[in-house]
Amino acid sequence: MTLMNASSGSLTARMAVGASLLALFLAGCEISSPFMSSTTTPDKETGGAMLAYGEEARTLYEKGVAKMEKDNCTEAVKLFEKLRSKYPFTGESILAELRMADCDFMQQNYAQAAVRYKEFASNHSAHPDVDYATFRNALATFKRIPKDWFILPPVFERDQTATKEALAKFRAFVKSYPTSNHVEEAEGYIVECTKQLAEHELYVARYYLDKKKYDGALARVQTVIEEYPKSGLVPEAVLIMGETFLESGKTDQARATFMSIVKDYPQTYQAKQAKKYLKKLDQFG
Repeated sequence: MTLMNASSGSLTARMAVGASLLALFLAGCEISSPFMSSTTTPDKETGGAMLAYGEEARTLYEKGVAKMEKDNCTEAVKLFEKLRSKYPFTGESILAELRMADCDFMQQNYAQAAVRYKEFASNHSAHPDVDYATFRNALATFKRIPKDWFILPPVFERDQTATKEALAKFRAFVKSYPTSNHVEEAEGYIVECTKQLAEHELYVARYYLDKKKYDGALARVQTVIEEYPKSGLVPEAVLIMGETFLESGKTDQARATFMSIVKDYPQTYQAKQAKKYLKKLDQFG
């Protein structure tokens, strides 16, 4: 799919809206314009000029998109800036704002892209592409999450501020635009974010358990169970809960927790580990 079709909605419809806005603007305001003096009203000649104005805007927009599709965002942005300056009262001028955000995203300038997408959604809340802009704002935030690198600690051991922000944005997007074409993709990112946040909570829970800070460990695993139930890591969280009870001398609670793992997650690695703990409890009380 080309960038011309990357965002939803009809370009023709947007052009019509832009032309209508332009006509109203020129008809209702006494200003200088390329088509008439400050005291004239639209006539056939002016109407033709207005159509030419729109066609010129569309041509400039298409040239910018063509540059983007050749990964030449530097030239594309120049064309979009020129479009917005010369033809501000067109649908293409509005779309140019969105394409400039796309250029930032393509160049991995995710912070700036997120700002542009947010501004577009805020300034053009009724635009057909507002769902696209909102989704891309969330995606740009997601792209700022630190990635695993062999010389650095695993990503789940590091600060999760960007992950939490991205998750909140994706969830808000799905709630606000449930029929958007981007919902399925957003839901995939929601799963990825929740898994990473759950991994972080379990990492901290293990740390607290090693330091014999049992209340802290229990709080962290409870967060995984309650807030990230679809992360796929609940069995591990419950296992750590059982180990925490066991190490803190609460054997009855430990036994009940290990039994719940065997019952609720019988095919998991955690169930095998729980059975070992139950066997030890039976042997040593």
